Amino acid sequence: ETVVAASSTESLTALQALRDEGQLQAGQRVLILGGGGAVGGAAVSIAKILGASHVTAVCSKKDVHKVHRLGADVVIDRRQDLNWKSDVALSKSFDLVFDASSSYSFMKNGRKWLKPGGTFVNAYPLMVEQMMFGWLWPLITGKNFKMVSVKVQRNDLASLGAWLSSGKVNVVVDSVHPISKIDDAVKQHQSGNKKSGSRVVVKVEDGW
Repeated sequence: ETVVAASSTESLTALQALRDEGQLQAGQRVLILGGGGAVGGAAVSIAKILGASHVTAVCSKKDVHKVHRLGADVVIDRRQDLNWKSDVALSKSFDLVFDASSSYSFMKNGRKWLKPGGTFVNAYPLMVEQMMFGWLWPLITGKNFKMVSVKVQRNDLASLGAWLSSGKVNVVVDSVHPISKIDDAVKQHQSGNKKSGSRVVVKVEDGW
């Protein structure tokens, strides 16, 4: 129950970003930005489940081995490989780019990494330029820009539950706190001591 509760939001975001907004098809190549985070890590595994033939993930050094274990074919340490943006741009080899960290601009970076007709999906639509002009960019670039608005759907939750049970998707729980000690949960979440990409869970039942 703890793992299921901890997994739903991030895993749903990843699933709906790839399947619904990105229209991921079997045999396609995917680039995931922020692969070491909760959403990005789930996206690595789910992209493979949905049939991606290749997944490249970008993350920090401390997450490289973890992201490999999640199923990425290639993992880029963004601080070690300082030329990765230009190298990926030269290849233009991805059908789908999912920015799970919401740190990259479609016009500055994303469109250069995509094949013609490819799609860039932003997990957190916070950039004003993207919200205002996202509809126009496909007309200018021949490539698509999408943002995720997560919907809670019974079938998606059932799929995630099955993938969790089978080990196809893995969720790391950092710690569990009763609701009476929610301050401790917040401190742990903000402390920097939390395991990368893991969840801090607050238990409501019998927690007072």
